[in-house]
Amino acid sequence: MLREGRYGGWDLANALMRYAVILTGQDELTLGRATMEEALALFRQIGDRWGTSQALNTMGDMARMRGDYDQANTLYTESLHLYRKLGVKRDVPASLHNLGLVALATGDTLKAKGFFKESLTLHQELGNKHGTAQCLVGLAGVAAAMQQPVRAARLLGVSTGLREVLGDTRRPAERATYDRYAAEARTQLDEENWRAALDEGQAMSLEEAVEYALAES
Repeated sequence: MLREGRYGGWDLANALMRYAVILTGQDELTLGRATMEEALALFRQIGDRWGTSQALNTMGDMARMRGDYDQANTLYTESLHLYRKLGVKRDVPASLHNLGLVALATGDTLKAKGFFKESLTLHQELGNKHGTAQCLVGLAGVAAAMQQPVRAARLLGVSTGLREVLGDTRRPAERATYDRYAAEARTQLDEENWRAALDEGQAMSLEEAVEYALAES
């Protein structure tokens, strides 16, 4: 049931969406999901398509976190469709990246690679270095899944180096993703070659890194 109060429809929907994100970060997943569904219903009720797309994308995150990849894919796809329909270019790469995470988690490495590369290209056009670092990690996950540990290690090294330059820290969910892909790649390589590949990645310039990431593998 939608809450009544002194706020207008958009203010209430936005507040609910932010609160849902906080709840999810505190592992209050059931309440977070219910709150986000309430925000989504209100955004749709007032006809705010951008707010609707934001809520859909965040609900996709929640579904992915609980392992419901079919639902996550549906929510991310609908969010991406709305972003593109609205011409909101800055938000498109995030949905593409998230679809890449789902594809990779379900074993579709080729589709994941396509999503990550498209997202990376758009992040570069927008100058979003945080998003660029996320896509590099995603492509490292693809490389690990395709038994290309040296490539995976280099891409992980690039991502780490970029975040150090930015003074950026990984959120817990991002750290878990990085660690999972790193663990998979590391089992395929001895320690000396693993460290060497990481160092090679960290030594790349951003331009070199993006060119390397987008190259066919």
